[in-house]
Amino acid sequence: MINKTTIKVLGMSCEHCEKSVEKAVLSVNGIHSAKAYVNQDIVEIESDGSQSAIKAAKDAIIDEGYDVAI
Repeated sequence: MINKTTIKVLGMSCEHCEKSVEKAVLSVNGIHSAKAYVNQDIVEIESDGSQSAIKAAKDAIIDEGYDVAI
């Protein structure tokens, strides 16, 4: 089952930021797709629905240098 989640990302300012966030999220096991939107400060992800995948995606975004709103 595919689960859709939106994560609020703070600190994106350009297209390069979008790509960095998407690449970081897509590196996580259990994540199927990711699309970041700098003008909305979000990344929309499709995952296997596990909380560990969502947590790992948030951690990957933070590791890239961005903040995640909780």
